[in-house]
Amino acid sequence: MTGVYQGQWGSAGAGDGQFEVCGDPIPGVDISLEQVPGGIAALDPGNDRVQMFDLAGNYLRKFGSFGSADGQFDNPAGIIIDDENAAIYVSDTGNSRIQKFDWNGDFQYALGAFGSGNGQFDNPAGIIVDDKNAALYVLDAGNNRIQKFGPTTISVIDGPPGNSLFLSAAPNPSSGRTTISFTLDQSGPAVITLYNVSGRQLRQWDVSSLPAGEHHLAWDGLTEDGVSVPSSVVFCRLRAGAQTLSSQLIRLQ
Repeated sequence: MTGVYQGQWGSAGAGDGQFEVCGDPIPGVDISLEQVPGGIAALDPGNDRVQMFDLAGNYLRKFGSFGSADGQFDNPAGIIIDDENAAIYVSDTGNSRIQKFDWNGDFQYALGAFGSGNGQFDNPAGIIVDDKNAALYVLDAGNNRIQKFGPTTISVIDGPPGNSLFLSAAPNPSSGRTTISFTLDQSGPAVITLYNVSGRQLRQWDVSSLPAGEHHLAWDGLTEDGVSVPSSVVFCRLRAGAQTLSSQLIRLQ
């Protein structure tokens, strides 16, 4: 990069190719110029939308409007492109969630809700995609933290060091049946519990005795009451003896 001026596009307004920024833009999240084949995605927060341009700055299309339904925004404050999958993530700040779209602007799913629990947000802002490790990092500004999401995020919450447990789910994201796989390092009881972002229990499997080794169970996407779980982040927790592991599942409808 030489730093030589080459051009510009856009003006104030709500028309195609125009932008509106309300108040002081948050540094680095008012517009994204990450490139994938096809052009540039630009956040237009004052008009609650994303606009797409080719690499010469010619307007291509837009998506989004004000609201809280899927694909709508309320003062979005961050945008990033997943080059590996030609997807676009938008930090929908006023709705306390992250939304994912394909390159055509079609809604895929949303993560989060307002709150301070795991997977919840208060004024989410900057977002970064780690293509290599399939991870998404979100600056949860109101909660003074950064949250990490991934297809099979696994973490040891407690338990003696040195013990070996494993927990994963596939496919993830999933709109149908999900296979939850886990490995026990010793025989004994095991409890698998699914929670939503509010901490409400959705489903539980309590097995009194299992041998050491790998095990699998199928989840049909339903709660214990037979209600289909909507598009959301679902937390899966494995408790075996003194150890507890958790994983994040992405449920699509």
